[in-house]
Amino acid sequence: MNNFLELKAEEEIKLAGGRPSLLIERWSQSPALAKRKFFLEAGAEASYLLIVDKPVEIDALERRWLVGPGAKVNLYYLFLEPLKTEIKFIHDIGAGAIVNSNSLFLGNDNDDWHIQAYYNFQDKDSFGRVKVEASLREQAHLDYAANMNVSPAAQKSDTRVDMRLYLEGKARGQVIPGLNIAANDVKAGHSASTFKLAPEDLFYLQSRGLSPADIKKMLSLSLAKNFIQGFPDEALSKEVLDLISVNL
Repeated sequence: MNNFLELKAEEEIKLAGGRPSLLIERWSQSPALAKRKFFLEAGAEASYLLIVDKPVEIDALERRWLVGPGAKVNLYYLFLEPLKTEIKFIHDIGAGAIVNSNSLFLGNDNDDWHIQAYYNFQDKDSFGRVKVEASLREQAHLDYAANMNVSPAAQKSDTRVDMRLYLEGKARGQVIPGLNIAANDVKAGHSASTFKLAPEDLFYLQSRGLSPADIKKMLSLSLAKNFIQGFPDEALSKEVLDLISVNL
């Protein structure tokens, strides 16, 4: 059983070892703070879900994670509303720590996001998996730079970042996986891609009885199911899927 915490006005959150923690930050139900800082002490374990489902005007958005030795965190960043401000995610990862990060953007109209994410592997045997996916329609726009920074002390670290954009209409996007590696005994990998359904793909799906609207919804729900894969709370996973369905 997880320790459940729905975040409100806390600017700093400290988590010790013991039972895993589940942290929820949903902007339609809690204050939209510009900055939060999370401290995971040695051996702590947590899952965190950020849902931006309400348009809010703030000067900047920053979430910073200090992940201590042997700690583990699973991060889920879900964007359903645009933020016309600088967005920055910072992750400082200690020895033997594990960070799994999943981000999903569903954009329509003139939705716009600009993100700089930093994954700083600071000591030996650290591990990170970063996945960014987006479905953008009409004139939506996303710029996302994922910077994987491996320090000289982070020998035997294992890092990977995968980024994928699905574009429709005049939607635009740029995803940049950056590998900045100063250690000489590491595993590191990356991928980035954009795609659109080819006319023959659309024809095939429509020949199976799917309308264009059905096809779009199917693709977005596929991304949504990938996003929540591994989430520790089944009821909340269903709630997130329902929320995404409403916003399609």
